[in-house]
Amino acid sequence: MAIIWCQLTQPIKLITYTFGYVKLHNGLFQGTFILVFFPVLPLAFLAVKMFEAIQILLTSSGGTDWQNTCPGKIFFIKPDNPLAAFLWDLYIAQSIFIGNFFMVGTNPDGIQATWSDVHTTKTFWRRHLEKCGAIVPKQLAFWDGAATMKYHPEQKRTAKAIIKVDDSYLGFGDKVMKDFDLSTDQGRKEMRGMCEKEYKG
Repeated sequence: MAIIWCQLTQPIKLITYTFGYVKLHNGLFQGTFILVFFPVLPLAFLAVKMFEAIQILLTSSGGTDWQNTCPGKIFFIKPDNPLAAFLWDLYIAQSIFIGNFFMVGTNPDGIQATWSDVHTTKTFWRRHLEKCGAIVPKQLAFWDGAATMKYHPEQKRTAKAIIKVDDSYLGFGDKVMKDFDLSTDQGRKEMRGMCEKEYKG
């Protein structure tokens, strides 16, 4: 109903948003299909989900499998009933699509952020929250993905910390580090080596 309401009340904005969104999320083939059938957009989503369901049945891959394996999978737990699970997948796809339209409209940066963050990364939010005096988790080190590793000036042995990827979400790329020491040259060398190996780029 939300999609139909937007089609009727702001069709040009929704077409612009849909073009940017499906190009990012669905690729050229599915994206073109969805855009061609814009007048019956909810049915286009239904057809795409049916295609994905058939693909999963035939090849055991594709579709929204990432939702069941990501660290944030709690948000995507499906009902046990196969029909209910299919309808749940359809609901998720449509609600994320239209919910983001309500939030970002046709803003290109906003549309890009529905796929991956470019501007509003964890670094952006940390800087903003620290500036306004919010309490944030202590940062032990920062790796820029290429050559620079910055360490917090007051280091000691740490029982547990979490590596967070700056532009990721739902726990993708998280790594729990236990019992390490960044106050020593050896500890810093080990941390840098791990980042160069696992988080290059």
